[in-house]
Amino acid sequence: MQKKQIILAMLGALAAFEQGHVWAKSVSNASFEVSSGTTTSTAQSLGAGGTTGTVDATGTLAVSGSTVAITVTGDATITNNGTITQTGTGRAIRDNTGGLTLTVTNNAGATIQTADADVIQMNEPNSNITFYNAGTLTSLNASAGGSQAIDFNAITTGTNILINTATGLIQANEADAVRPGVNGYVYNDGTIRSTNNPGSTDGSDGIDAQSNSGITIVNATTGTATTPGTGLIEGARHGITGGNTDVTTDGTFTMSVTNNQGGTIQGDNGSGINIDGFNGNEVVTIVNHGTITGNGVTADGDGVDVDGLVNLTNTGTIKSLHAYDDTSEGVTVGGGTIVNSGTIEGINSATNADGTANTGTGRGITLAGLDKDPTTGDAIPVQGIYGNTTVTNSGLIKGDSDSGIAVTGAATAYSLTITNLAGGVIEGGGATAAAISTGAQNSTVIDYGTITADSSGRAVDLGSGNSTLEILGGAAVINGSISGGTGTSTLTIIPGAGNSFTYHDSISNFASVSIGAGTVTLYGASTYVGTTTLTGGTLVLGNSSAIGSGQLDTAGSGSAVVYLNGVALANTVSLGGDTTLEVNGTDTAAQNGAIGQSGGSYGIDKTGTGTLVLNGANTYTGTTTVQAGTLQLGSSASSTASLTSDVDVASGATLSGYGTIDGDVDNQGTVSAASGGGSLSITGNYTQSAAATLSVGVGSNAVATGNLSTDSGYGHLVVGGSATLAAGSSVALVNTGSYGFAAGQRFVVIDASASGTNYNESTLDYSALGYSGLLFGTAVNVDGRSDLVVSLAGQPASSLATTSNANSSLAGLAKYTGISAQLLNLYNAATALSLGSSAAATKAGVQLSPAAQMSLGRAAAAPTLDALNIVSSHADSLRLAQADSATGIATGDAPPAWGVWGQAFGGHAGQGEMDGVDGYSANYGGLLLGVDRSITDNWRAGGVFSYSNTAVNNTDNSAGDSTRVNAYGLIGYASYSGNPWYVNLAAGAVLQRYDSTRVVDFTGFSGEANGQFNGQQYVASAEFGYPLAVGSGITLTPLASLSYSYLHQGSYTESGGNGAALAVDSAHTTSVRSNAGLKLEKGFSSRYGDIVPYLQAQWTHEYDHSRLVTGASFAADPTGGSAFTTVGATPIADFADIQLGVTLLRANNLSLTARYEVQAGSHFLSQTGSLKLRQMF
Repeated sequence: MQKKQIILAMLGALAAFEQGHVWAKSVSNASFEVSSGTTTSTAQSLGAGGTTGTVDATGTLAVSGSTVAITVTGDATITNNGTITQTGTGRAIRDNTGGLTLTVTNNAGATIQTADADVIQMNEPNSNITFYNAGTLTSLNASAGGSQAIDFNAITTGTNILINTATGLIQANEADAVRPGVNGYVYNDGTIRSTNNPGSTDGSDGIDAQSNSGITIVNATTGTATTPGTGLIEGARHGITGGNTDVTTDGTFTMSVTNNQGGTIQGDNGSGINIDGFNGNEVVTIVNHGTITGNGVTADGDGVDVDGLVNLTNTGTIKSLHAYDDTSEGVTVGGGTIVNSGTIEGINSATNADGTANTGTGRGITLAGLDKDPTTGDAIPVQGIYGNTTVTNSGLIKGDSDSGIAVTGAATAYSLTITNLAGGVIEGGGATAAAISTGAQNSTVIDYGTITADSSGRAVDLGSGNSTLEILGGAAVINGSISGGTGTSTLTIIPGAGNSFTYHDSISNFASVSIGAGTVTLYGASTYVGTTTLTGGTLVLGNSSAIGSGQLDTAGSGSAVVYLNGVALANTVSLGGDTTLEVNGTDTAAQNGAIGQSGGSYGIDKTGTGTLVLNGANTYTGTTTVQAGTLQLGSSASSTASLTSDVDVASGATLSGYGTIDGDVDNQGTVSAASGGGSLSITGNYTQSAAATLSVGVGSNAVATGNLSTDSGYGHLVVGGSATLAAGSSVALVNTGSYGFAAGQRFVVIDASASGTNYNESTLDYSALGYSGLLFGTAVNVDGRSDLVVSLAGQPASSLATTSNANSSLAGLAKYTGISAQLLNLYNAATALSLGSSAAATKAGVQLSPAAQMSLGRAAAAPTLDALNIVSSHADSLRLAQADSATGIATGDAPPAWGVWGQAFGGHAGQGEMDGVDGYSANYGGLLLGVDRSITDNWRAGGVFSYSNTAVNNTDNSAGDSTRVNAYGLIGYASYSGNPWYVNLAAGAVLQRYDSTRVVDFTGFSGEANGQFNGQQYVASAEFGYPLAVGSGITLTPLASLSYSYLHQGSYTESGGNGAALAVDSAHTTSVRSNAGLKLEKGFSSRYGDIVPYLQAQWTHEYDHSRLVTGASFAADPTGGSAFTTVGATPIADFADIQLGVTLLRANNLSLTARYEVQAGSHFLSQTGSLKLRQMF
C-alpha cells in the first residue's frame, strides 16, 4: 500500500513537470506552498491543525471552473506573496465549515483575483478571520455581478478583522468591495473601491455592512485629527452603507466610523455614508477629520445619511455634490448629536448629468425621520426626530440652495438644540428657505456666531413649534429676517456687558422678546406683537417699528433706550426700574406711546444732546431728569401729552413743549414754552435757579398785550402752584418765525398761583432775540394768580457788552427813570456807548458792577484757610518735637505740658478771568499767637489768635479797583496721636472789616465810589495721617483731610462815585474741600539741634461749585427800579497744594519752623510763607 502511494505521487509530479508546472507541496486538508516561479492550477484545501498555505513571490495559484481555489475547513493561515486567481466562477478563498480561525496575509505586490465570485467568503456565523492586505484584491464580476472582494457577511459570533494597509487595494466591479460581519473591524490606509460598468446603476458600495451591527470602520488609521494619513473608501453607489430595515425587529443597529485627516469616503452615485433604519434604536457614531462626499448622479446623494440617530463629530469636510431631482444634503439624520468645527455643505447643480433641469436643492443638514416605508419604499409622511438632538457648530454649515439646517419631520416630544458658537457660520436659504428652519419641532436655537440668509433673506424660521431663539455674546451676527413662526416662540438677545449686537432686518411672529446686558441695535421694521423686555442693557432703536407693536417693559435699574434720528415709537412703555432714554447729536425722535410703570415708582433720565418728544399720556410717578439735550412734552399737534412726575432740568439741558406736568419742575438749565399759542402747564411748583433760563417761543402771528385771555401765538408757562425765580436768572423771548419785536409789546411768560410765588422780577435778565431795546418784568396779581409780564420799552440798547455781568449792570442803569443829575449823567454816558465798541461797553458794565463781592469771595477767605493749614502743620511739628527732642519721649522724659508759639505768615493769591468775571491779585500777611497743653498722653489741645491784612487789587476791565480786608479770629484746635496714626481737628470764627475803592472811568464819565462793610467767616477742618517708616530715617505719611468754610459779607451803600455809587445786598459763599496726598520727612542731627525738612504734596478738590450771586442797585435810585444781579466766577474745582518746610528742634524744648506753600489750579495761583517760633515748658 505504501509503495503504491509513493508511485502515484511520483507519477503525478512527473506529469506536472511535463506540463511546465510544479504541484503544490500539499495533500488534501494539508499545508501547501507554491514556490517562486511556479504555477499550479490545483485547488487547495486547508484543514484543521493549524495548516498553512503559502504562495511565494512570483508563484501562482490559478484555478478555473467553479472550484474554490483555497477551501478552508479548519484553523489555518494563508500568506500570499505572489498571485492567486480563480478565472471561473469559483471563489479564491472560502470557509463553509465554521468554527475555525483563519489568518490571511496578502502582502505588498501580491494579487488575489476572481472572475465571477468573491475573493474571500466566510460563510459560517462562528468562524474567525483576520485579513491583512497590502497587495491587491479584485473581484471582476466579468459576466455577472454581486460578488464581493471581501464577504464576511455570514459571521455573527466570530471575530472578523480586515486590515488594508497603505499599499493595499480592495476592489469589486458591479458589487460591494467589502461586507463585514457582525462586530467586525475594518482598518483602511489604502483603497477600498467598488465600481460599476458604464451605464450600470447597480448598488455597488465600498463597504456594505448589510444588517450586521457593531461594525467599526477606521479610515486613514495612521492619521489623526491634525496629522494626515492615507485611505480611500469609494463606492459606485455609497462609500459605506448598511442598516436594519427589518420592521419585525426592534431596529437595533450600531456602527462606528472614524475617518482621520487625509482619509476620503465617497459615494460616486449615492452617499458617502448611508445607513438605513427606521427608529432611534439605530445609533451610528461618525468621527470625521478627513473628507466625506456624496454625489447622486442618477439618484439621491448625501454626504452622510443616517435614518436613525447619529453621534457625529466633524472637523473635516462633509459634502453632498449633487442629487438627481432630490435634496442634496451634507448630512441628513433622524436625530442625535452633531458637533461640527469643519465644513458640512449641501451642493446641487442646476442641471443633471443627463441634461435635464434639476428640481432638487442643496441643504446643509436635515433633521427628520423616514419619508419612505422601510419595507415597500413607498412615500410616507415625514417622521420626526427619533431622540433628543443637539447640533453644535463652530465651523461652516451651508446649504447652497436650501437651508443650512432644516427640521422637516413631524413634531415629537424630543428636545432639539442648535448652538452656533462664536466663529461658527450657518448659511443657506436659497430662493425661499430660511438658513435655519426648525419646522414643527419645539426647538432651541442659540447663536454666538454668524447666521446668514442667502437670496431668500430669511435667516431663522422657527416654524410651527413653540421654540426659542437666543442671540448671545459679542460676536453674534444675523443677516436676514428672524421669524418665530406660527407657534408660541420667544427671542432672547444678550450680547453681554461691554458687547454689542446690531441687526438690520425684521423680527416677526414672536410672543415675547427679551434683551439683556450689552448694547442691541435694531434697524429693521419688525412686526411681532409680543412684549419686549429690556433688562439692564441698552436698546438702540433705528426704526420706528424696530420692536414691533407690543409693549416695551424695562426691568430693574440700568436699562437704557437710545432713539436714532427720526424714530417715532408708537409702543407703550412700562417701567420696572429707573430707565434712561437717550437721543444723541442733533437727532430728534419721538416716544408716541405712553410710558407707565409696574411694581413700583420709577422715573426716566433723558440723556444725549438730541431732542426726545414725549407725545403720550405718561403715568409713571418717578422723577423725570433731563440730564442733557431737550425733552419735549407734546407738540402743537399733540398738546394733550402729559407727565405725572416731578421734572428736574440739569444745567445745559432743556425742557420744552405744550403738555401738562402733574408735578414740580426744578429748572437748572432751560425751560422752553413753545410758540404757537400753546402753554406748558405745571400743576405743581416751578423753581428756576440763578443760572437757568425760561425761553418763550413767539410765533409769526403772535398777539402780545399782556392779557392771557386775549393774547395768542406765543408760549407761556402755566403753573398750578407757586413759581420761584432766583435773582439773576434769565427770561428770553425767542422769535420762531417772522414776528418783529417792538416797543409796547407785553408778554405773559408765567401764570402761577400768587401764594408763594416770587419772581424777583426786578433782578432777572431779560432778552428778546434781535431786539435792541430795553426789556423789564412786572408781577401782576389778579384773582389769586400772579403773572410775570415782560414788557418791551422804547429806549435804545444800553449795552454792546459781551459779558452777562456787564450787560446786567448796564441794563439796570437803563431802567432808571428818576431825576438825579449825577445818575442821569452816568445814564447818558452809558447810553452813548451803544454807538461805540463792544469792548468799551463791556469795560463800562464791569466797572459799574459791585467789585468787592465779585473778587473778594475767594480772596478774603484765603488767609483764614491758610491759617487752618498752619495750625495743622503746627500740630505735626509738635508731634515731631515730642518724638525727637533731647528731653522728649525719645529719652524717656514726659513731654512738656504747656507750649506757647507765635507764627508770622504772608502770601499771595491770584486768579485770572473766568466765566466773564475779572481776575484779582491779593497779597496778605498776618500773625498767629497760640498756646496749647497736653490733656492726656494722646490728646493735646489749644487755641490761637489770628490777625491778617489782605490787599486785593482787581485786574482786567476792573483794574484800579482795590479792597483792604482786616481780619481778627480765634481758632481752637486739638490733636490726637495714635500709634502711629493721628488726627488733627480745628474750628474757628473770623471777623472781617472791608474797605473798598471802585473806579468808574469811561468816555463821558469818571467817578470813584468807596464802601465799608463787615463780614464773618466760619471754618472747620479735620485731618488724618498715618506715618510709615520707610528706611534710612525717612517717614512717609499718607494724608487725608476735609475742610469747610462759610463766608458772609454784609450789605452796604457806597459813598461818592459821582452817581455810580451802589447799594449792594449782602452775599455769602461756602466752600467744602477735600485733600489727599503724601508727606515725606527725614531728620538730621547738627550742632544746633535736630533738623527735620519735609515735603508735602496734596490734591485739593472743591465740592461746592455754586457761584456767588449779588444783587445791587444804584444808590441814587431810591425806588430800586435800577436793580440788577451779578454772578461771580465758578470756584476752582481742583488744584495742587505743595508745601516745603524745615523744623529746627532744640534740646531746650525750643523749635523754629519755616514753611512755604504753593497752590496752583486753572487760572489760579496762591503762595504762602511763614516762620514760627515755639517754646514748650
